[in-house]
Amino acid sequence: MMWVIAGGTLAGGFNDVWYAPDTNYWNEASSGTAFTPRKLHSSVVFNNEMWVLGGYSGNLTTCFNDAWYSSDGISWGCTTTAAAFSARCGHTSLVYNNEMWVIAGGQFGCTDDIWYSSDGANWGCTTTAAAFGARYGHTSVVFNNAMWVIAGNNGTSVSNDTWYSFDGANWTPGTSGALFNARYYHTSLVYNNYMWVIGGFDGTNYYNDVWYSSDGANWQEATASAAFSTRDMTSSCVFMNRMWVIDGYNSSGETNLIYWAQ
Repeated sequence: MMWVIAGGTLAGGFNDVWYAPDTNYWNEASSGTAFTPRKLHSSVVFNNEMWVLGGYSGNLTTCFNDAWYSSDGISWGCTTTAAAFSARCGHTSLVYNNEMWVIAGGQFGCTDDIWYSSDGANWGCTTTAAAFGARYGHTSVVFNNAMWVIAGNNGTSVSNDTWYSFDGANWTPGTSGALFNARYYHTSLVYNNYMWVIGGFDGTNYYNDVWYSSDGANWQEATASAAFSTRDMTSSCVFMNRMWVIDGYNSSGETNLIYWAQ
């Protein structure tokens, strides 16, 4: 199934959970979960549970460093309300080497620290100063047995670099300047033996282009203008052997339209 967990509009965050068992309709698992309404959080599937990590309340004052889990999207448990990593939003998370990872992000700023946990309660830090530098609005994927960080915003400039690591401590550049324009709040996934970069925002322009790479250094453009509108803060996943793009925001406002690759 596909799941949509929390999120928000410019006005604030939600704590609802929705799922789609197929491509035809969506069901609401919960209209108000135990965790606080939020957006710009991260979510992963780990040990047969869905996890929600950190995020932003949307009220211009509060970020979180909590960790929540659920096996059904209805009942949520909390492993910690104050993880060892600082409260943050705009970070990324992934599952690698049987650990959950929290990568960069920040509380109304950005960091370059990397954290991992096998239980969601106890978090270790591999580095407080990753080589790729502080950033938020980046993406992260696991590809070719490595963790990857793609593009993002360091608070003063937007990047189009890629970095990879096998241990979370030592990071190597894939490229300092990919062919796609610098961007943040894009989305990325792994599909058909490629990493993909979809949409995003460069501080002025919203994008609906799609790029792919087999090595993180050489990128090819699949389309300069996909069927979905330009957007950032979207999410994506692979489901029923298709790539999916869900929701997002552009200068016209929020959208709840869902697209898949033909």
